[in-house]
Amino acid sequence: MDIAFLIGEVKQEGFFNTPFYSYSLIWVVSPKLTLPPEPVSLSELAKIPIITYPRMSEPHANIRTLITKMSSSTQIHSSSSLSTIIRMALDGIGVSALPKEIIARELASGQLREFEVEANIPDLVFNMAYCAAPGANVVRAVADLSLKIVAPKPL
Repeated sequence: MDIAFLIGEVKQEGFFNTPFYSYSLIWVVSPKLTLPPEPVSLSELAKIPIITYPRMSEPHANIRTLITKMSSSTQIHSSSSLSTIIRMALDGIGVSALPKEIIARELASGQLREFEVEANIPDLVFNMAYCAAPGANVVRAVADLSLKIVAPKPL
């Protein structure tokens, strides 16, 4: 692997990790689900099924840490597919915390709506990892160009 764009870091010798971009997460729900009054308390949120990123991912761990304080029996559905997470939220299976940028169409159409929770969850931070091997000039050039194109917002 020469270069990767991922949540978290590559923890392998010989790789540089650089913050690439971050997305704020918003809580969303289908109109099919009725929620308690907003802002939803953590104890109330813990009673609702939550759909999130795969186990062992930072977003999953952040949500689990937030919710476990209230209840260890919360249903947390995880998936490595964003389209599956969105589909499950649209179907009213549970609530989810997603970047507004990837669900703009669903929010605009009213298929999903944002709701407030009494606690925030950390942003979804993407990193760029690339090989630090001698002669990896092309990879470093791609990494530099990627950073210029994305012009990351401050982390």
